[in-house]
Amino acid sequence: EPRDHALLSALGANFDVVPIAANWWVEPGSGPPPAATRDLDVAMVAAWAGIKRHWRFFAALADLRRRGHVLKVALVGYPGDRTRADIETLARQYGIIDQLEIHERIPEEAVRRILARSKIHVLWSRREASGRAIIEALLADTPVIVREGLTFGHRYPYINAQTGRFVRENELADAMLDMIASRDQFSPRR
Repeated sequence: EPRDHALLSALGANFDVVPIAANWWVEPGSGPPPAATRDLDVAMVAAWAGIKRHWRFFAALADLRRRGHVLKVALVGYPGDRTRADIETLARQYGIIDQLEIHERIPEEAVRRILARSKIHVLWSRREASGRAIIEALLADTPVIVREGLTFGHRYPYINAQTGRFVRENELADAMLDMIASRDQFSPRR
């Protein structure tokens, strides 16, 4: 991100700053083609960690459920500062555990198959270091929702009208419904 580039450049160290990130290493031709049938409404690929803000995502799912919209969701993660049990407990507290398909420490190819089955992908962190899951979702032809202001307001150029949306904190639930309903208007892989 520009903030990191400025800091590293100002150090005056004996190295050159190269503008690359972890998500630049995703091979465009990798993974399965998009699934013919997308049986999952939403995928969230994120470590079991507080910074990934599962609680806020679950609150949006609970809000939708109260309004009569029960979404089918795949969570993919691995232990961070939380465990799978912590995530399951949180989902029970929000009353949405039955909506979840939870996967932990699965192979990269399995992650890509889940993204290919999903109508949309959500990344709801406040700060993210160029998350690889965003690019993997786009290559699976799955549009993405990311939180407005993600990573100090740096607007990733690959989130645009064809690939997804930046969404405000209080608009997540409605944005998910809208994007699921209009997913055929997106062309992220192209």
